[in-house]
Parts: sequence; structure tokens; C-alpha cells
Amino acid sequence: MGNNDLFFLPLYLNESLKLYPNPFTNELIIETKSNTDNMHIELINSLGQVVFKGSLVEKTIIPTASFSPGIYILKVEDGKTFEFSKLIKE
Repeated sequence: MGNNDLFFLPLYLNESLKLYPNPFTNELIIETKSNTDNMHIELINSLGQVVFKGSLVEKTIIPTASFSPGIYILKVEDGKTFEFSKLIKE
């Protein structure tokens, strides 16, 4: 995948998140048009450590320049449902 490729994460109720770029380097951008009330995100590294935690808004930018290269998991939850997506840091 190139730096301009988008990854769409299917969510409950046929809504979606747009995650880009993947692979990411200096920042990861998460966009949604769905209702973000009570939606929280965690970015987890390959050791299982939470490296970012926050509330999801329409456009969330996670600064990732200090993250080690490797595989990360994005966890999105709304209090009832969990969704996971694999991302790569170059």
C-alpha cells in the first residue's frame, strides 16, 4: 500500500472509519462521519502496550513520529462494541 492509500474499517450499523496513511510514519489520521459520542480509541503496539488513548472526534490526528516501526492495533469502542484494525508504522 502506498502512503495515499486509505483503509476503511467497517463498524457496527454499516458506518465506517477512514484510517490513513497505512503504513504511517509521522501521524495517523482517523476520520468518521458517524456519531462519535462515547467512542474511544486506543493504539496498541506489538508488545500489547497502549501507546495512545483518546476520544474519537470527526477527525483525530495521532502524532506517531516517536513510535517504533512495527505492527499496531487500533481498538475502537463505544461502550458496547469493540472493533480492531491492524496498522503498520514505517
